[in-house]
Amino acid sequence: MNNKKTSRKHIKFFAISWLITIALFVISILTKVEVHSVIKIILGSLVILLAVFFANGGFFYLEIETEKDLFRIKYFNLFPMGREYKTIQIPWTRYRKHEIKSSFNGLFHRLYIYEQTGAGLARYPSIGLSALSSEEREKLHIFLKKMEK
Repeated sequence: MNNKKTSRKHIKFFAISWLITIALFVISILTKVEVHSVIKIILGSLVILLAVFFANGGFFYLEIETEKDLFRIKYFNLFPMGREYKTIQIPWTRYRKHEIKSSFNGLFHRLYIYEQTGAGLARYPSIGLSALSSEEREKLHIFLKKMEK
């Protein structure tokens, strides 16, 4: 399972909206036509906010692989700067539960995986699910719920 198609859509949307906003901001500064300073501030803030939301909003590419005795989640942030490829690999015997939490009124989603260790229940760092469609999130939820012990 992966979210290649929806990831592409999110990257395109971010790139186009960010480039348009940057272009409008630069034009507002360089043009000889008087542009109100409030508009310049709004455009500059929008450039920064778009980048912050995309970088921290949980827009990740996921690839989930299963084997007989374990499952593996490979993932990375779709934001082009500071991209790190990470993997979580858990034997089915140690997998306990998962949680999908939403924020910003359901705009952003994060997955938390719990594993049983000798010292107790351990939670992995969250994985962003914002780049998944609601159907993909539901499939992932059903799959992980079915495998819980």
